[in-house]
Amino acid sequence: MSARTTITQVGFESIDVVAPLWEALFDHHRSIGAAGFAVIPRERTWALRRAHYERVFAGEANPTLWIARRESTAIGYAVAFDEFVAGSEGRMLETLSVAPDARGSGLGTRLMAAFDGEVRRRGLVAALDVMSGNDRAKSLYLRQGFEPHSEIWMRSRPAAGKGTEQAPASLSELVAQAGLQLTIVPGPDDTWQSSDRIAVLITSAIEAGSNQLATLEAIDALQRVGCWTIQVVMPASPSGVSFRMSLRAAGFAPCLERMVRR
Repeated sequence: MSARTTITQVGFESIDVVAPLWEALFDHHRSIGAAGFAVIPRERTWALRRAHYERVFAGEANPTLWIARRESTAIGYAVAFDEFVAGSEGRMLETLSVAPDARGSGLGTRLMAAFDGEVRRRGLVAALDVMSGNDRAKSLYLRQGFEPHSEIWMRSRPAAGKGTEQAPASLSELVAQAGLQLTIVPGPDDTWQSSDRIAVLITSAIEAGSNQLATLEAIDALQRVGCWTIQVVMPASPSGVSFRMSLRAAGFAPCLERMVRR
């Protein structure tokens, strides 16, 4: 590692410096198969990611941006913010990217150390998401003490029509019957082809006997109102085999895995 490589914490006003680094991460995700989902054109990804970062810095607690530079060139960056994780106060490592010509130099470890130092100093739970199929990154995080916590499964199936403007009155009842929490997040996604509104269904009840039929009915209702990209968040538990099979039968596949270190 060159002595001229420095890592500094900066504000959102520096965000455009990292555009090539985000595009490099996009290229990497695409090279490993993007979890099997269709990706957007490369020329669109930074504008969408920048809008996401703008929401993070406007709406999340204690957002942080670190940029690594070799002389005047940005060669890596990381973004983190505070989030309630696994029932505790936590810190989310939202992005970590290293330029292709700096990979293997230890820079990623140094950026991770900046995040870890903050987490340990404040006594927080650490969390991050890994794209399904990114086995190399997952192995690294396992060695660093992270453990699987939850899985995100996704179906992105364009609707035949535009859908209605308002959700049917029965939608909230269907969601409640399935024991789910529903959140609508803005789209499109900055990597995968998706709808303008992404429905996120969170469940903690995946054991045998949980109401999987109600979950599938809620998914169908969301599709009808135009949320044709739907994500289901479930615990990373061996007891979820039946639920995973139901999701696969409905056209879902795993896209992300949340990992946590207490």
